[in-house]
Amino acid sequence: MKKRSFSLQTHLLALLAVVLLPIFLAGTIATVLGARQLHQAALQQLQDNANAWADILDQRFISYAQILHLKATNLLQAGSSELPQIQTKTPNPADLMLIDLRDPQQKAALPQDFLAQLASGSDLTVSDLQHNEVTGAFNVAIGLPNSAAPAIANFALLVPAAEIFDFPQSELPDSPRGSLIAVLDSQGHIVARSRNQAQWIGHIAPDWDKLQAMDTQQDWLPVETFEGAHMVIAFKRLDVAKGWVLGVAENQQALEAAWSLPLLGIVLSLLATAAVTVLLVRWASQRILQPLQRVQNDSRALLDWQAPPSPHRSDIRIREFDELSTHLMHAHSLLKGQTEQAQDLAHQLLRNEVRHRTMAEVSALVFWQATPQWEVLHVIGWHELTGQLDSQAQGRGWTSRIHPGDLLSMATNKLTEHTIDAEFRILNVHKRWRWVRVRGAKISSPHEVQEEWAGVLEDVDARLQAQAHIGYLAKYDALTGLVNRRHFHELLESTIAASKTRATAVLSMDLDRFMHINDSLGHAVGDALLQCVTSRLLALLPHNGLLARLGGDEFAILFTTDSPQADIEQLVARILGAFQEPFLIGAHRINTNTCIGAAWSQSSQDRAERVMRHAELALHRAKADGRRPMRFFDPAMEQQMQRRRQMEVDLRIGLESAHFYLVYQPLVDLQTLSLVGFEALLRWQHPTLGVLTPGRFIHIAEELGLMDRLGAWVLEQACQDARDWPDARLTVAVNIAASQLNDQLVQCVTQTLIASALAPDRLELEVTENALMTHIEEAADGLLQLKAQGISIVLDDFGTGFTSLSHLRAFPFNKVKIDKGFVNDLSTIGHANDGEAIISAISLLCKRLGIVAVAEGVETRHQMDSVIGYECQQGQGFLFGHPLRHAETCQLIAQWAQHKRRLQDV
Repeated sequence: MKKRSFSLQTHLLALLAVVLLPIFLAGTIATVLGARQLHQAALQQLQDNANAWADILDQRFISYAQILHLKATNLLQAGSSELPQIQTKTPNPADLMLIDLRDPQQKAALPQDFLAQLASGSDLTVSDLQHNEVTGAFNVAIGLPNSAAPAIANFALLVPAAEIFDFPQSELPDSPRGSLIAVLDSQGHIVARSRNQAQWIGHIAPDWDKLQAMDTQQDWLPVETFEGAHMVIAFKRLDVAKGWVLGVAENQQALEAAWSLPLLGIVLSLLATAAVTVLLVRWASQRILQPLQRVQNDSRALLDWQAPPSPHRSDIRIREFDELSTHLMHAHSLLKGQTEQAQDLAHQLLRNEVRHRTMAEVSALVFWQATPQWEVLHVIGWHELTGQLDSQAQGRGWTSRIHPGDLLSMATNKLTEHTIDAEFRILNVHKRWRWVRVRGAKISSPHEVQEEWAGVLEDVDARLQAQAHIGYLAKYDALTGLVNRRHFHELLESTIAASKTRATAVLSMDLDRFMHINDSLGHAVGDALLQCVTSRLLALLPHNGLLARLGGDEFAILFTTDSPQADIEQLVARILGAFQEPFLIGAHRINTNTCIGAAWSQSSQDRAERVMRHAELALHRAKADGRRPMRFFDPAMEQQMQRRRQMEVDLRIGLESAHFYLVYQPLVDLQTLSLVGFEALLRWQHPTLGVLTPGRFIHIAEELGLMDRLGAWVLEQACQDARDWPDARLTVAVNIAASQLNDQLVQCVTQTLIASALAPDRLELEVTENALMTHIEEAADGLLQLKAQGISIVLDDFGTGFTSLSHLRAFPFNKVKIDKGFVNDLSTIGHANDGEAIISAISLLCKRLGIVAVAEGVETRHQMDSVIGYECQQGQGFLFGHPLRHAETCQLIAQWAQHKRRLQDV
């Protein structure tokens, strides 16, 4: 069978096809993958932008929550309860409104679903967009949960919709590449929109139902805008504002053109290259065939015994094949170049992706690309910010909008590091200077000759204003505008150091009955009173004087003088005279006085802390004196304070070193003179002062917070000693301090009884009227629980404190102790009748209520007979026995029969 043959040209074409086909195929695959990657990168860039803007918006809500926390804290610290809007002293304050949820009228202005979420939620709560029908304003409410702080949760912040998100407002641009940013609440209402916001705010967004049907946190979908434009939107659901959505949309045609046009150009280039290559191969094969045909003819001639071929035929054949090899190499080089171009395109695509991701992460107002010499190559958003066209900002044109004071530093600050972070001022579209922050990074690859930088500009003017306001609040009082305590100390320190020859005088003062005014008339009246006091004091200051509010109703005055005592006395006289006039606060006429303590520096080496401490010591002494509204500092005051501090130190050491012990005073049945029990009394064996009774140190222990520990020890020791007494029927009475009337009392008493194995009916807890009234809510439940266990509750010192007969009826006391002062009146000329009347009335009342009446301080037989006649059931006092240590108490119990006979013989 004859094999089919092909021409040399056909073989050459087939050979070239085998060589070129893989290259073309590889180029085509690389092109398609590059186009697909470009398309995915465009969508990913859009999604990254949406994520970045959403993070900014979440952070904005968190910032508003911090503002709410700061304003509410300042409000609570200032003591105000009626401030619908807090006025700041910084320029251009944000139009934020603080809503007091405790005020029904203010609370009614908020949507019910927001209030319900705020009450039940544990996170920051953001309401949907709400429209004020009266003012036409759109607002969003922000609230904090109870977990933040119960007092802060009583407030909400009303934020205008225009403050929710910052971006330039503009119409749809002619360019199809224009982007659209929109913020939607959980109902689909438009809260913020980068185009025509005033026209479409509050409207339901188109294709909202499609977006709601997607249950993903972030995604993209094609939509149609109000203007009829077909766009692709990438959205992100907010984390802080539940149900809210932020979307970034781009024109669909522009997005598709970003990858389809480059792909079409590459495909056409490949086809054109293939056509040219085929033509070149055809031409080259024809050039090769001619010498080969001559060789073939010569070969035939040789076979036919013709003349041999010419010697040059061999050279011609080699040259033609060399030319053929050259053409093949040229075609190979051409395809290789195209492949390298495709690789460069993929590299540029990756670089652009990194650049856009960087821009999206920093989330800025203006995107820019520049050389290291600050020559702008490309900019987006400059026109919306400054009013200057983006094209005019290229090169060095952007410098025309830079503040002259910042231009030199920006011009000399070349981009030499890997990153840039600086702040300067620009003239915005409203012809106002605003602070912006420029951030950027080097984006060019190492093999590129021209370095390029890309970055962003963000508006930081509001942040700098907030920082300035925070700096103001750190030094000044928000209510009165006076310097605060911290700044006053700084100024006092500098004034003392600068006054080389003059004395620096300090007056410390506070108002009388200010807490009563706050409680009776309200905090709004109290705040107004502080402002009126400030005005009067400012009018009385010396020419070099300074007035400060240290906190609450505390004020301080600072001035320098050559005659400190005389000048202080004159100033104090003017101040006290000014306080004789009532303060008119609305419909209220308020009369209040002031106490003043004065001190002055002795030299420029004096310390501000020392002078201020001296003035405060003098103020405390003036308040303690009562009838003297002003006192100068006396060194004896500091000595007294040092003794008090030493007492505090000794008290802590005594508690650690077991310097305390108990003594027991007997309690007797007045009818039979039988021993009923003992009252445990605390004593402190002080290392230098000797034995101290509780009146010398209990108030100090309560102020130091040591009473719980000390009281627990007393209770434990008394129960252990009572357990070891010879008579197991005797009771032991333990005094409970005011600070012990807390939610830990029941647990402490119960555990002590279990540990000591003492029966509950042998324990009596004595509470004074003053302590009970001070902690009535905390004490009532706990004492009732203890009484239910069988423990007796005794009302001590009845008639000396907040005496109220309703206490005896409302609370089931087992015993009432009549204060020893009334018993002493029985033996006092001129007071006997008063004592008899009071004791008999209390005894009769206790008898009718089924309460045991105990007479304290019985020291004579006459007093004992008297209280027996007034039907007191039990008595206590030196007549029956002095306080004894545990061992002596056991001995008295064993010998009580003999002691009883001595009492009968008295």
